[in-house]
Amino acid sequence: MTPKAVMLFAEQNQSQLFPQFKRALYFAGSIPLNSSERSKFYEKQYNQELDRKEKINARLNLPLAISVALIGLLSYLIKSAPLELNSNWSYLFWLLFLSSITSIFFAFYYFRQCWFGHTDQLIPTADVIENYYVSLLNHYSKYPNSSKNIENEFKEFIKNSFMNYATTNATNNDKRSFKLYKTTVSLTFSLVFAFFSLIPHTLHNLNVNTENQTKDSLSMSNQKQPPPPPAAPGPRSVKGQVPPKNPQPKPTQR
Repeated sequence: MTPKAVMLFAEQNQSQLFPQFKRALYFAGSIPLNSSERSKFYEKQYNQELDRKEKINARLNLPLAISVALIGLLSYLIKSAPLELNSNWSYLFWLLFLSSITSIFFAFYYFRQCWFGHTDQLIPTADVIENYYVSLLNHYSKYPNSSKNIENEFKEFIKNSFMNYATTNATNNDKRSFKLYKTTVSLTFSLVFAFFSLIPHTLHNLNVNTENQTKDSLSMSNQKQPPPPPAAPGPRSVKGQVPPKNPQPKPTQR
């Protein structure tokens, strides 16, 4: 069949085509979808964007856990960080450490933008929609073709609501995804800088410990030997007999 024959067949048998095939022809510009079909499509997009938002929010738990672990690592490094810039290792450590701190601040900034600052739009509650339908009844009841007008207006309201809200939520989700990507990149750089800063941190501490041990050994070797101790006292000499320790008392004569 030629393409024109396929197009003619599709136009003549729209009601018998599968919905997926009709939707594909619609996006290809072959056949139009009616208002009810477009409303279903927009409703599907609306629900997909709500699910997408929940998935993005669930993915924020991993960067949060990594941030907590990274803060613990940076706290450990800062406790024994070299306070004096007296070696190449200390310069390298502070360069990597400050780079990690800067990256994690960027990660927190993008994390906040991903989690907050977006206003999603949801379908009104059932009572609000019902009140709107009642207002349509009151408005069109005085005019001819009221049932048709009410049905058309209500369907148009539902279709436009799904279309507009799905568009707004899709835009917000795109922004969330981009901010989450930036958060992940910033955390990755922060982790890399933090782990690489362990190398100069460890080597600097080893050098400091080696220098301290060398200084201690030199100071011990340079100390003078103490002189010999003074002579110990000799025994105590006593002339004559030594009285007993507990002499018995003599009896008295009467």
